[in-house]
Amino acid sequence: MLTTVAFGAAEVVVPLRSASASLLAGIHRYASVSVDGLAFAAGSATLLAGSGFVVAPGRSGVLTSCSWWSQQGPHCAPAGDIAVQAHLHGEELQELDDAALVTAVRTELRGAIGPRGEPVVTRVYRRARLPSTPSPIARA
Repeated sequence: MLTTVAFGAAEVVVPLRSASASLLAGIHRYASVSVDGLAFAAGSATLLAGSGFVVAPGRSGVLTSCSWWSQQGPHCAPAGDIAVQAHLHGEELQELDDAALVTAVRTELRGAIGPRGEPVVTRVYRRARLPSTPSPIARA
């Protein structure tokens, strides 16, 4: 497994697979991503069935998807508490501080799961320069 930006990986694999290296070298679009983790007290929200949701491309807002951490096992949240992982995408979001990102996520989550009250835990993880490819849905 190799974890690096595409153009860096292209340099490493060129002696092994020149065709793969060419494909990697052709990735020029990168996006900044933020992953926000929020936990709410038991009973403060109602999760949808399943493990989360994905937001349709082109929809306004900051969320691109959200998954239910607390549905993945007892190690992810105290009994009854609700923990979510919200995925955000966009260069403009990198200008916001952590508190503003959490506020934006909470605002959008109200429409989906209706959390009431303040989260008991928040974490913001920022990643920069992740490869970004056009959505196959957007091309269809």
